[in-house]
Amino acid sequence: MLFDISKLSLPASDLYQLPAYHALFSLEPGIRNTARGCHHFLTLSNSDMAEVSGTLERAANELSRRQAGYQGMAVSLFLQVAILLSRCYATMDGMESGRLIRLGRVTSYIEQNISEPLTLQQMAQVAGVSISTLNRSFHEALGMPPMEYVIEERFMKATSLLKNTGATITEVADRSGFADSNFFSRQFRRRFGCSPRDFRAAVRAGSESLISPSGGLLP
Repeated sequence: MLFDISKLSLPASDLYQLPAYHALFSLEPGIRNTARGCHHFLTLSNSDMAEVSGTLERAANELSRRQAGYQGMAVSLFLQVAILLSRCYATMDGMESGRLIRLGRVTSYIEQNISEPLTLQQMAQVAGVSISTLNRSFHEALGMPPMEYVIEERFMKATSLLKNTGATITEVADRSGFADSNFFSRQFRRRFGCSPRDFRAAVRAGSESLISPSGGLLP
């Protein structure tokens, strides 16, 4: 099951409050990509599998029949599946899933507090581990330390706001956790090769294809 949550009109706050959602859909893939010899999967009971399969089939039928309101119905059915799978993951036994759910609490906390100052001590307390254990776990699961993950999430939030809202650059910086808009603009240009205003202008002009994979504007 593949999906891009940024393309779906889902009530993200509901999903992001589920640590198991982060563990299953963000951290598990990272573990499989970076941890040698690690093969850990969610196993469903027959009844849960029947419910997931049936709900996805109903969503597929909505998309094929295209009756009035089909998009909203399909999205709501998909949301049911995402939450059901997250609930199933949360009840799994095993050290690996438990460790990832603890990390999921941290990524959920980051999502919900991205505009606030975040420290390693805060994140370690949320996970219930030491700072050194938190650093090691993030490296194993995501290939980066916690604070680098925070920065990645802040830039993701900022680009989403620039694309989808009319917020000023100062507002975008503040809502993304950058205390100073000038610092934000400098860091944005360093990372993406263009200013926040140029990025927004390119997207609104329908020239998003001019934005390179690294984010900068192509010549």
